Amino acid sequence: MKVGDLVRLVDRPNSEWFYQYKDRLFEVDDVFERHCRVRMLNVLNPQRYWFAQKSNFEVVSDESR
Repeated sequence: MKVGDLVRLVDRPNSEWFYQYKDRLFEVDDVFERHCRVRMLNVLNPQRYWFAQKSNFEVVSDESR
C-alpha cells in the first residue's frame, strides 16, 4: 500500500461500523507503520479522512476498477 493507491475494505474489517462501507472505494492519503489515512471517493464531503489500521484495507487491482 502506498500513497495514491485505490483500496477497499477487506471482507472482515475489525470494526462493526466499517461493514456499511464495504461497497466504497478509498484513496490512500498517507501510510504509517500500522495505520493509514484514506479518503472515501464519490461522496458529498471529499475532504473527510479516515485514520485506520492498514489491515482493514486491500489494494484494488487494475482489473477490478
